[in-house]
Amino acid sequence: MRDSFVRTLRRVGPLACASLTLPLLLATACSTPPEARSEAPANTATRRSGVDVPRYFPLSPGDRWRTRGGSDGTVPRAFGVTGVDARGVAVVFGGAGETPERYRADAQAVTRVDEQGQSLFPVLRAPLEEGATWSYALTERGVSIPCDATLTRVDPVARNVAGASFTACLTVHRACRYPAGAPFPLATTHERDETYCPDVGLVEETQRFTPPPAPGLLPATLRERLVAWRVRGAPPPVRRAALDCDDVILLPSDVQAACGTALVPRGERTGTAEDGACVFRYAGGGRDVEVRVRDARDGRHASVGAATGEGADLRFETARATVYVGGCDDPRLAALLRTLVP
Repeated sequence: MRDSFVRTLRRVGPLACASLTLPLLLATACSTPPEARSEAPANTATRRSGVDVPRYFPLSPGDRWRTRGGSDGTVPRAFGVTGVDARGVAVVFGGAGETPERYRADAQAVTRVDEQGQSLFPVLRAPLEEGATWSYALTERGVSIPCDATLTRVDPVARNVAGASFTACLTVHRACRYPAGAPFPLATTHERDETYCPDVGLVEETQRFTPPPAPGLLPATLRERLVAWRVRGAPPPVRRAALDCDDVILLPSDVQAACGTALVPRGERTGTAEDGACVFRYAGGGRDVEVRVRDARDGRHASVGAATGEGADLRFETARATVYVGGCDDPRLAALLRTLVP
C-alpha cells in the first residue's frame, strides 16, 4: 500500500505543485473553483517582484526540468512541456506519470486547467507582492476542500540554483484543509512552501501534512529541489565536472515521438547510471530501444543492447558526450539529444 501511495505522490512535481487536491493520491479531478479573491496589503514598503507573472512559470514547447526529492531528497523526476495549443494551453508530461497536466498563463495569473481549457485553480496570481493572498475551493468526490495561498516573500537578493543566479524569486505558502475521510482518516492540513524564480519556474518546495499520515504510509514532510533544466530564455545550470544522469533530461515522449508511440520505459524513467553512462531503455510494439549517454572523456567501449557501440543504429559525439542509440535510427532523436547534451 505504501509503495503505491508514494509512487502516485511522485506524479506531483514542480509544475504540478499547486495540485493540492492530491489527485496523485486519489486519481480524481478538481472541479472548477469559485472565483478566487486576491488581496494585497496597503503597506507601501511591501516588496514587489517587478516581474511579469508568466516568467515565473515557463511554458514554451520543449521546456524541461529535472528534480530530486522525496523524504530523503534523492528521488529523481523529469518532466517537460510537450506542446501548446491554439488556446494557449500548455501540456506538461511528467517522467513518473502517464496523465498530462494543462496550464495557461497570462498577465494576471498562472492557472491549472482541464482538458476543455476550463479553470481548475490558480497557481500564481497578481499582484506579486509580499502579503498578497488568494483563496479557492477544490472538489474531490463531492467534498469541497478550501485552500488559501499567500505570497510570503520576494527575495531581496539573488538566489543560487544549481550554480545559476536568479533575482526576484518569490515564495508562496499554500494550505488546503481536508475533512476527515478519504484520503485522510483524520482532518488534515496539507501545506506547501513553493519558491519560484523568473524564467526557470519552481526551484524548491516543501510539503507538510498535519497531523502526520499513518506510520509507513507517507512521510509527514517531503522536499523537492530543481537540479537541472533546459528552458527557453533561462540561464543554464552550471555544468558539473563529470556528466551524469542529471545532465540528460530525456523524456519518454521524446523517444515515443521519434521511435514509436508503443514504446514505454523499462526501469527508471529518468535514466540509470551504469558503467559510467546514463542509460534509458524502452520496449513496446515488438521492439526495444536503448539510449546510452557517456561522458566524452570516458574512453571505455560502450555496448548498446547486444551490439557494440560501433554497431549502434545511431552513434555521435558532442563536446560533452558520446551517444549510442540501439533499436532506433530516427535522426530526430539524434537532433534532440545533441541539444540536450551539447
